[in-house]
Amino acid sequence: MAGDTEPATGVRLRIHARDVSVALARPEGGTSVRNILPAVVSAMKEDGAYAEVTLSNPAGGEAALVARVLRKSAADLGLTVGQRVWAQVKAAAVIR
Repeated sequence: MAGDTEPATGVRLRIHARDVSVALARPEGGTSVRNILPAVVSAMKEDGAYAEVTLSNPAGGEAALVARVLRKSAADLGLTVGQRVWAQVKAAAVIR
């Protein structure tokens, strides 16, 4: 992907919710994921055994990520709307 877009040009990315995970603290080592972003839980919706967790940028803006996690995992983490968390996105998951 690098090199095929002019600098300062907008690019739209799509990331599947199954490729986004949520952590309560910023992972420091011990993970292969390199895309770690601060986020705020802006919405949560139950979907069967899963929870769809919408994550927004704490600095504002329109961009959002959705993480699809087990409802049990969301409960174990104590996820609530307004909570500050860390989003992790696998680099291979980025679709342009």
